[in-house]
This record gives sequence, structure tokens and C-alpha cells, in this order.
Amino acid sequence: MKLSLHTDIKTLSVKFKLKNIERATNESIMFLLAIVNSYKNESIKNIHYSGDVPIKESVKRMFIESGFLNYCRTNNMGNLQTSENKIQIKYGNGYYKPNDFISVYDWISRDINVAKHYTKDLSGIINEIIGNAVEHAYPKSNNNFKQKNWYFYAEKKEKHIEFIALDPGVGMPQTMKKNFFEKIFQWTLNTDAKLIESALLGIFRTKTEERNRGNGLPKIYNSVVKGKISNLQILSQKGYCFIEKNGNIFTENKHKGFPGTLYKWELKVEE
Repeated sequence: MKLSLHTDIKTLSVKFKLKNIERATNESIMFLLAIVNSYKNESIKNIHYSGDVPIKESVKRMFIESGFLNYCRTNNMGNLQTSENKIQIKYGNGYYKPNDFISVYDWISRDINVAKHYTKDLSGIINEIIGNAVEHAYPKSNNNFKQKNWYFYAEKKEKHIEFIALDPGVGMPQTMKKNFFEKIFQWTLNTDAKLIESALLGIFRTKTEERNRGNGLPKIYNSVVKGKISNLQILSQKGYCFIEKNGNIFTENKHKGFPGTLYKWELKVEE
């Protein structure tokens, strides 16, 4: 995959070279969209898209049904398509209201037959994740971020619904602002993965310039333990955590850092 960029004073030209892609994931498509949007600023008023689509039919369909074309439309990318089994990529910039996700909850309870109490639990999880993106992933002290972007996607699989949320901010570990005692404790948390794990367990109190970040992470962790959601994965900077249903947390520190925070989890569909 290649992404060519050209800009003048007010227009950004983006050319996608996607035809040779053999495999893609929904999270990779979301991140590609995030890269393109990161070039937007006050001086660039318009974006012109061009390029091709993957030759491989399954990958092409994934790009189209994900909602990617809703934001990056070109003349050569085929017709817009929707699927009743998907909530296409939702994108927000600098704002978030819980009502933004009413359509998601209606889709789950009406079309997929998930009990309403699970929908209520899900709304708390989404509020925490997207709220963190808006309030904390883009600190005021970092001038590299002009926008507070977040992305969300959902898809019904055979026996569960898969949810993905992304913020391309500074990353969860970097937003942690420690006081004296927390700095001492952090000496034993020498990786990004361990910092994320401690925030999930409520051991390490994460602080930012405005409010505590991560107050809701233990609640999300407990949602896994109580069986409300499953297979929760968090990737942020070099840290990766996978939470098993018994509460065990598998941690891994990656060689390369991920620019932002990615969440992925599942909700079982009632038979």
C-alpha cells in the first residue's frame, strides 16, 4: 500500500495505491483514515482524493463496507455499500456526546437481539473509551495535535459482535502524570504494557493535566471478569494487553510503538 500526498496552501491531494493489498483488517483501515485526517489543519480547507481499490475482492469489499469511502471518496472506488451486520466507521473531531451512539445501541437491541441491560453496560464502556480520547489523548502541552479525533466501528460475527475504537493521540502511557509516590511505584512498571495493566487493575492512578485518566478502566476490566464483554485487547504505544475471562492479563511489549490507543472487544450474541 502506498499513500501519496501533495499540498498547496488550501488543498491536500491524497492518492491511494491499494490494488496490491492481499490482506486488511478493520483496525488497519481505521488507522489509514486517521493518518489522512491527521494532515487536516486550519490552513488546509479541502482534500482531493484519487487512486485505486484492492484487486482482491474480499479486501475491496472490506474497504467499501467499512465506511472508508464515506470519508475518502474517489471516482475509481466503486459504489458505496452498507451491510446490516456492520456499523460503519464513526468519526468525531473534538467533541463527543453520548447521543452520538444511540444508533449503535438501537442496532444492537433491535437487529441483533442483545438484552437491554448489556446495552447499558456497553454504553458505559464506550463513554469511557471515547471520553478519554476527547479529554486526555491530546494534551494541551503537545502542539503536534490540532484535532481530537476518535474512531469507532462494530461488526456482527457469527456468535458475537466485535467492537473497535481508536484514538490516534499520544498514547495511554504517555498521558500518565505521576506524583512522587507514584513515580517510586512506577520503577517496577518499566514497560508500557505494565502501565496499562496497572491502570486496568486500579493500582496505578493515572493523572493528566485536567482529570484522572483511567478511572473507568477498572470498570471495563470488571466487565470482562463478570462476563459482560470478552476478549478485550488494548494496544497503546509499545504496550499490549489481552484480558482473559478469568481476569488474567497477558502483557506484551512491542518493538515498535503504536501512535495512539486501540481498543478491541467482543459482546456475545444471544441465540
